[in-house]
Amino acid sequence: VDAPKRLRVQGRQTFVFAEAERAGWPGPARDIVVHGLEFIHRLTIGQATAASGTGDGLKVSEPSLYDQAFLLLALAKGYRVTGDPACESEARALWRRLVDRFGRPGAGFEELEACESRFQSNPHMHLYEAVQSWRAVSDAPIWSEAMAAFARLARDVFIDPQTGLLKEYFDAAGRPMPGDLGDQAWPGHQFEW
Repeated sequence: VDAPKRLRVQGRQTFVFAEAERAGWPGPARDIVVHGLEFIHRLTIGQATAASGTGDGLKVSEPSLYDQAFLLLALAKGYRVTGDPACESEARALWRRLVDRFGRPGAGFEELEACESRFQSNPHMHLYEAVQSWRAVSDAPIWSEAMAAFARLARDVFIDPQTGLLKEYFDAAGRPMPGDLGDQAWPGHQFEW
C-alpha cells in the first residue's frame, strides 16, 4: 500500500514475526522479517516518524524516542533471525545518534517529540527492552553498559522509593512533573518495567 507507514509499527511488526519464527510458527516468518528489515534499512533512521509505501522517509514530525526504541528492537530481533551484520551496524549508529543528540547529563534521554515533559519513563523502558535484546545476541560492551544504565535510571529516578510506583513524567532535573502529570503511574508500564 503506497501510504505513509508509522515507523514504530514497522519495528513492532518485524519484532512480532521474529518472535513467531523463534516460537516455531510454520508460516513465512523469516521472509516477513527480511521484508521488514529491508524496509527499515532503506530509511534514514533517527530522522523520520513515518515512511512512504516505497520506504522513503517522511518527516511527519520530530521522531520520538519511543519510535526509535522499536526500530532498535526490530534490528536486534531481525539480527537474531538473519545474522545480517547490517542490523548491528545500523543499531550501533542509531544508538550513537541517540546518545549524541538526545542524551541527558547523567543518564537517560530527552524525548524527541515536543510534549509537556521531555523526560519520560516509558520510552526508556522500550529502549531497555531493545538493549536487552541486543545483549542477548551480541557481546559488544555498548549493550551491557546501556542495560546497567537503564536499570540504575529506573531504580534511582523513575521508581518512587516511598511507594514503589513507577512515575511517568519528569522535569529537566529528574523530579516528577508538578501536579497531575507528575502523579501519573500506569499499571501496565509498571508491569512492563
